[in-house]
Amino acid sequence: MNVIAKQTALRGGMLLIVVFWMELWLHPAFAGNSQVIGEITIKYEANETSGSLHAPSGATISGKGRSTQHSMITKLKVCIQDGKAMVGDVTHDLKWLQEADTKTMYHQTDCTPIHRTRSNLDIRRPGNWERETLNLKQVILEPEVAQKKFKTTFNYRPSFSMNRVSDGKYVDKTGPSKPGGMPAGRYHLFLDTKVFQAMSGYSITQRHNVCTGVTTEKRLEWKPVPPGSKPSQTGIGSQDSNTVVLTNPYTLSTPLGGAVTNVFIDFNPNGCSGSQTLLQEKKPRFEQTLTVHWKFKPNIPCSHLVEAIQNDLAYAQAYLDKATRQKTTDMDQYKCYVDRKAYEILYGSPPPAGVLECDKKPSGPGAESSSPGGNDGDDVLGVGDEIGVDENCNLVNEQAYREKARRNCIPEEVVEGIIAHEKTHVNQCKTDRARYNAKDTAIWGNMEVAAHLIGIDHMLKSLKRLCPEYWTGQIDEKIKEINRERMKP
Repeated sequence: MNVIAKQTALRGGMLLIVVFWMELWLHPAFAGNSQVIGEITIKYEANETSGSLHAPSGATISGKGRSTQHSMITKLKVCIQDGKAMVGDVTHDLKWLQEADTKTMYHQTDCTPIHRTRSNLDIRRPGNWERETLNLKQVILEPEVAQKKFKTTFNYRPSFSMNRVSDGKYVDKTGPSKPGGMPAGRYHLFLDTKVFQAMSGYSITQRHNVCTGVTTEKRLEWKPVPPGSKPSQTGIGSQDSNTVVLTNPYTLSTPLGGAVTNVFIDFNPNGCSGSQTLLQEKKPRFEQTLTVHWKFKPNIPCSHLVEAIQNDLAYAQAYLDKATRQKTTDMDQYKCYVDRKAYEILYGSPPPAGVLECDKKPSGPGAESSSPGGNDGDDVLGVGDEIGVDENCNLVNEQAYREKARRNCIPEEVVEGIIAHEKTHVNQCKTDRARYNAKDTAIWGNMEVAAHLIGIDHMLKSLKRLCPEYWTGQIDEKIKEINRERMKP
């Protein structure tokens, strides 16, 4: 029962309460804050059009020529600690689409049989026609997702470095404070990320013969297949209509917009942001831009603790909700209903379509993307997805979780709260394995409520210790309310 796997479906900011940032910032507990958290965004955009369509002699052509739309947004989290910069989560959002739809109409076609005299011609107007349609998408998988999807391992980590080259504009303004142990100055950033890429889509060529009245169709389909597979082609159909399926394996490569090599930034550990345009080109039928944005700030654990507690409170209430339990007996559907209920508790309204991972519909054959030309969105990973309880009641992948949390600047206090949650499930499993594995929403819900409350208790104690100015009365009252509801028959 991996709670964080559920919670990450709602990531993106769910804090509904106001933190008194100035008070927290000035508190002595953070004077020697040891981390700086950063986010770097690379955005590549390109568009190419075909220009005028050219028809062959004796024909006219209409429709839309070949065009390509390309957008890639790469985001990565950076955690600076003890003077070193580590790259955390990296995500890519790709939209690559190539389209064309043209029809060529011949003015006339001579349908006169060979044996007929030329004095008795059979000329058809308009004549034969041809139509060509193209719809190609480039689809991607994050390496972590590919590893899960194809049940294999890949020895890959994004390459990232952040090296100081000179004093820069902030060096005289930051004083002795060095959050993260990295001084102010001008830094050179290097980044190289990779994704698994493949082509998906189709092309169709139709030819109509006015003499016979027959329209033939040839269809090519591009189908992504697992990495390491051999490309192949399979043909099916008849004389007048046939389809050839071309399989193309996912390959690990650096996408446009997935790397920056020569970016110099003025870094301030107390907070800074900026942007650069690395590439800008504009021609009559082609244009492209490549920009990089960055922002850094000291990593204060209070905000992480408050957000984690609020999320856990929302999930405890959602798992406790009797109406949610009664909506289904299917456990996967139940988890999705819980996600929706937790979102509604946090935001005060139901989630919009497509916000929750469980609401995203699987793609059709050959369409490996949940959005046009984009990512395969079936399996999105976040901090905590590595950890869980196996069938033998053992806590698994704790070290992988801790390492990922460290790279993402997740405070140790939050980490320990999550570990406490999962160890509660370990104890539940060892105490009564049959009950723990029961496919019953009420039993599962009660176990999750108990685990959430234990995790909350760990994090709340840390919040009160590290952030004494933060008023926790509302949280305390909500915990009491949940416990009162648990006691009801």
